[in-house]
Amino acid sequence: MSWPGTLPVAIADGYQEVFPDNTIRSQMETGYPKVRKRSTAAPSMLSLVFHMTATQVTTLNTFFSTTQNDGVDTFTMTHPRTAVTETFRFLSAPEISISNGIDYRVSIKLEQLP
Repeated sequence: MSWPGTLPVAIADGYQEVFPDNTIRSQMETGYPKVRKRSTAAPSMLSLVFHMTATQVTTLNTFFSTTQNDGVDTFTMTHPRTAVTETFRFLSAPEISISNGIDYRVSIKLEQLP
């Protein structure tokens, strides 16, 4: 399944990306901590902000609740920084607030799967 084409592109203000933290640090009795990889691949975390109309919020609600099984399933979307189609999953439910009395500001947290 892919991100609905009727939804807008994320705005630059509010974009945040956290590269994977894929290490485990073990404190040794003496000397430097031991560091090793946790796994062969780990997800990146993205925070995106959108400005949406009421109709687009309804589309997002249907996509999240029904199509994505309340955020359990994965979907493909163009990565905002790389412009490459990647696989994502919701980290939490979208957060919606009124932006200017007419439009809505929608915040979404995603994990980019390796």
